[in-house]
Amino acid sequence: MNTTQIAERTIHGFDDMIAIAAAEPQPHKLLTVLLRIDHAYAQGEDGKTRPIENEGELVPIAIKSFDINEKLDFASLKQDADAGAPGWGLMMTAVLPGQGPNPPSEEDVDNHLKRMAQTIMSGGSLERFLFIDREGNPVSMESQHG
Repeated sequence: MNTTQIAERTIHGFDDMIAIAAAEPQPHKLLTVLLRIDHAYAQGEDGKTRPIENEGELVPIAIKSFDINEKLDFASLKQDADAGAPGWGLMMTAVLPGQGPNPPSEEDVDNHLKRMAQTIMSGGSLERFLFIDREGNPVSMESQHG
C-alpha cells in the first residue's frame, strides 16, 4: 500500500491523513484533483479489444480544496465529487498547511492545485500524493513517461 507522510508521520489512507492534519495546530486545506481514467486497449487473439490492466492515462477533470476538520470524511467528498464531475475514477489528494494560525492563502491553494494537475499531465513524480479510488481505498500509482 502506498503511504504518504505529513509532519513525518506515516499515512496509510484517507482517514489517517485527515485525522493527522486535523490534529495539527495550524489550519490545513485538503487539495483534491479528480481524475478520469482513460484505459489503454489492445486487441486480443480473438480479435476483441480489451482494456490493458493497470495501463492508461489519467486526465484531470476537476480541482477543489476543502477545509480540514474532524467532520470531513470520504463520503461527503465523494458526494461533492459526483455532483461536480461524475466521470471521475480516482481522487489525487494532498494536504497544504497554513502559516501559524492562518489557513493557506487562496493563491497558494490555487497554485498547488494547478501544480498537482500539471504533475499528472506531464507524467511527474506521484509519490508525494495519496490516490483514492471511488470506494475510498488508497491506490498505489507509478508514473511512466514515454
